[in-house]
Amino acid sequence: MTKVTLILKKPEGRILFTVNREQNELLAVRSETRPQGSAPTVFTETVTAFEPLPPDEEIAFVPPPGAKRIDVAPLPPRYSNALRPDATPFDFKAKDLNGKLVSLKTYKGKVLLLDFWATWCGPCRAELPKLREAYEKYKKQGFDILSISLDYDDDLTKESFIAFVKKEGMNWRHIYDGRGWRAHIAKQYGVTGIPFTLLIGRDGRIAAVNPRGEKLEPAIRAALAK
Repeated sequence: MTKVTLILKKPEGRILFTVNREQNELLAVRSETRPQGSAPTVFTETVTAFEPLPPDEEIAFVPPPGAKRIDVAPLPPRYSNALRPDATPFDFKAKDLNGKLVSLKTYKGKVLLLDFWATWCGPCRAELPKLREAYEKYKKQGFDILSISLDYDDDLTKESFIAFVKKEGMNWRHIYDGRGWRAHIAKQYGVTGIPFTLLIGRDGRIAAVNPRGEKLEPAIRAALAK
């Protein structure tokens, strides 16, 4: 029998699961905790009786009549359903990192990418090279970016945020209020997941919803061509 120990680490300790790899049997569970200011506690439970799983045919899923198979269930939108191509985006007023007032009217006549992100968001940081490349490539043609941070000031001070964007070469304007998901503009746009981007055309209407990765530059070029 081959025994394998799986470890689940937690802030206050860890849980160890010992399993029989060949039979997929759980043999023992060991919990080790060390609450702050308390003596360590160890709890071990040994599984002495474990009934094998029934054959597959006994637990096979039988779909109800008329059911249709889909490979992946569609995820709910991570933004307001009012955000769609040709719609008018919500206007706002906020201060950038230099304390200057900024709104959508600031970018009138330009193609603007609203970028909702946070420094703690891994996928957001993975998008940065594409954003930098697009900004440098199209800024002289009338393209700009306005990034809206969903960072919390409890985790990242404004000074640390400024240092981060400078280090990453994010040489466009940023809005940071340290309120995380409660940020005014994020709530206004119904943003519940990041990264999220919104491309606004020269006419002030939405040109593309959430263009990212390989879809970003084609969307920018199409908007600039109008």
